Amino acid sequence: MRSSYVVGQWVRRERFYGRRQLLQTLLEPKASSVTWLAGLRRVGKTSVLRQIEHLAFSGSTDLVPLYWDLEGTDDAAGLGEGLLDALYDAEDELLRIGVALEDLDADDPWTGLEELVRQLGAHGRRLLLLWDEAEALAGLPPTVRRQLAASLARFEGAVVIATSGPRLRSGASLHGSLAELTASRVETHYLGNLESNEATSLACQDQIPDSSRPVLETEDVAEIVARSGAHPYLIQMLAKRTVELGNVEAAWIDLHADRSIEYFHRINFDLLSEAQQSVLRKIAEGASFDAASLSSTLSFLEAVGTTRRAHDGRYEIANESFAEWLRSLRSWDAGHDTMNPR
Repeated sequence: MRSSYVVGQWVRRERFYGRRQLLQTLLEPKASSVTWLAGLRRVGKTSVLRQIEHLAFSGSTDLVPLYWDLEGTDDAAGLGEGLLDALYDAEDELLRIGVALEDLDADDPWTGLEELVRQLGAHGRRLLLLWDEAEALAGLPPTVRRQLAASLARFEGAVVIATSGPRLRSGASLHGSLAELTASRVETHYLGNLESNEATSLACQDQIPDSSRPVLETEDVAEIVARSGAHPYLIQMLAKRTVELGNVEAAWIDLHADRSIEYFHRINFDLLSEAQQSVLRKIAEGASFDAASLSSTLSFLEAVGTTRRAHDGRYEIANESFAEWLRSLRSWDAGHDTMNPR
């Protein structure tokens, strides 16, 4: 039987699990706003945007979503092409509202987008701009950034939600770039692990028809959630293999033989600063540290789902797989000069 789990791809509708409070907050802005959703890899950033898009089109909100993928965009031409792709993807829904793409200027995407905002306003609607892979914004040439900022300044009532990793390659945050482009205060939300009930729901796939759901024992589901640390990607990887192999322990051993998991941990580790990496390694190895002096770092690491608080108040790595990978760095370090093996 084909697996019901969707691993490594974005999802929406009944395939989307959790984040309900966040979605409600983002879909009920009282005025123009800018939100930055930051998170590590495979935590569901694109899926959140796609679910917001789905809910906005199918709900009673006055917001009209435009999903715009910025990955690989580094100049004005790429920015314009991405915008046109976004408009064409939303064409049917825009037409249902009363906006036809032929009424927009296809030769000048900026003028076209401004006309879209004007027409939406005439229908009592506001633009909801969903920027995915928004790291690209910080790398745009200054002239293009100024043009984009000038356009956004004319979008009265528009709402912007942008996703990216927690920092850029330079170590800078996207927060400043968004604030500069939108001339607005930027609210930040970190996407971390799921709540326990959400993680259980995802492992059980309880939003799809009974006939398509995986067969898992209650104790297996609890073990999957615990070992994965309620991380959505790891939940599905481990649950899928548990269904295939018949028990969690066999699935766990098989998972650790998969090089893609090692790569997943490596990429997420590299997205963090050296100070954050150092704290993670101390926690994984059980080393002592001054928690009070590292409170902001510890709060961040917990927010993005790499750590959690144990019942006794101690900090621990959020999932066993990542903890084991971090501890493996010690033996690797023994014969090398750098803490970051490639």
